[in-house]
Amino acid sequence: MTFFVLSLLVLLDLSAAFDTVEHSILLSVPSNRFRVDGTAVDWFRSYLDDRTQSLTYDSQQTNDYPLDCSVPQGSVLSPVEFVAYTEDIADLTERHGV
Repeated sequence: MTFFVLSLLVLLDLSAAFDTVEHSILLSVPSNRFRVDGTAVDWFRSYLDDRTQSLTYDSQQTNDYPLDCSVPQGSVLSPVEFVAYTEDIADLTERHGV
């Protein structure tokens, strides 16, 4: 039970940290870890490139700000990228005796 709780806490912490991962790192994961390249990586890149974010509060909207990290919330790529990014966590914990 303790291992389950620890695993859950680690994954929750990773999901928060995942929002700060730069696009270049996210794009390197499929090709470096899974040998995915060509059109598939281009598809991921086209989804992440040229993303912007703005904020609306009290009917006032800010300027658009470029996003160079994270995956848009609610996107179908978010779970795929998160799993790909964290898939080696079992190896890391085993290697370091956690």
